[in-house]
Parts: sequence; C-alpha cells; structure tokens
Amino acid sequence: MSINLSTLVNTTVPSQLATAWVYFNGSTGTIVNSYNVSSITKNSTGNYTVNFTTAFPNANYCAVASASNTYLGACVNASSFSTTGFVITIFANNSFFAAEDQSIVCAIVFGT
Repeated sequence: MSINLSTLVNTTVPSQLATAWVYFNGSTGTIVNSYNVSSITKNSTGNYTVNFTTAFPNANYCAVASASNTYLGACVNASSFSTTGFVITIFANNSFFAAEDQSIVCAIVFGT
C-alpha cells in the first residue's frame, strides 16, 4: 500500500508514524532504501545532506541518525533542519573527533 505524504501532511498525522527515513552508504552517499527521501548529498567526509521528496510545512521535526561503527564512541549529529532536509555529520572516535565516513548510515524523521 502506498501512502501519499502530501495528503498526510495536510491532514492529521499520527505522531507515531515516520514521515521520512533513509538507509544509505556513507562512503558513496548512495541510497539503499528510503521513504520520502529523494537524494543524499555528500558534502564532505562524514557530512551529508538528506533531501526530502516532499517538503515539510515547517522545520519543527525530530530527526535521529545512526552509523555503523558508532559503538567505538563515534558521534552522529543531525542538524541544520529545513523544510527540504537536514544535515548528518559523523565524528570519529579518535583524539581529534574528525569527521569520517561510515558504510551504513540511517536516519528517521518524525513530525509534519
């Protein structure tokens, strides 16, 4: 069953439904699977912009991201929220916490 996000955004969306999600390869920025994500822009090492297929009416949503090797203490940050997308940055577990690519990056968005 396919659900049209623009119809949902203009009606009441139950808060427990994700309005966008993505699983992508952080080395290449290639999307493996997604919902309401049109593309990933690889801005630089460990820094990506997630672009929505259907823009949100405002930037007041929650985005949570994770990456494959964060168990080593790496930090994954979601920021720069806009109606058309947001930025994910992954910082390495080293003395400098420099940005780094991960093979698996996932994000989920709740809100309208």
